[in-house]
Amino acid sequence: TYNTLGRATSEDDGECVECESATFAGAVTCPEATEDNSREKEILDGLYIATAGDQWSKVVNWTETNVCSYEGIVCSDGGAVTEINVTSFGLKGEIPADIWELPSLRKVDFSSNVVDLSFEGIEKATNLKELIMSDADLTNVTGIEKAPPSLVRLEIKRNSFKEKEIPVELFSLVTLKSLLICFNGFSGKSPPL
Repeated sequence: TYNTLGRATSEDDGECVECESATFAGAVTCPEATEDNSREKEILDGLYIATAGDQWSKVVNWTETNVCSYEGIVCSDGGAVTEINVTSFGLKGEIPADIWELPSLRKVDFSSNVVDLSFEGIEKATNLKELIMSDADLTNVTGIEKAPPSLVRLEIKRNSFKEKEIPVELFSLVTLKSLLICFNGFSGKSPPL
């Protein structure tokens, strides 16, 4: 929690506020709350443009001033983007790799869209726990071996993989607790979990 005074008071703005990145109770700042949201907006607006956002089936508030009001975006109490869930929005094209630069991102779900995704830079998403991209157009997982150790769930079933062997990059993801790779036509041994 945090409060600009470092403690709760009886005044109007005196209660402590939840802050996921605070390292101790009684903090006087929260990086998520004080951080300039312009980079997050730039990244999400870039996603919208790169994936034909003007043709999406669900576009409530996209490109408005507050990214936390975008449909499919979840933010922390401090206003940092923690989740992108654009399942079945009608995205087309390639997801820009700068989504991994969202500092508080914990979950992404691009399922049921005609999109590919680059894992270049995924190591920057140090809080990422869940990555779901099923029924999409994912063609490879090159670079996913650099995923942060926080990643515990990976779901990439029913995609358009070029290789038919289970990607060796998946064997590097030793912190996974859940891995779904079915209906991709893969053969070979699965990575140990």
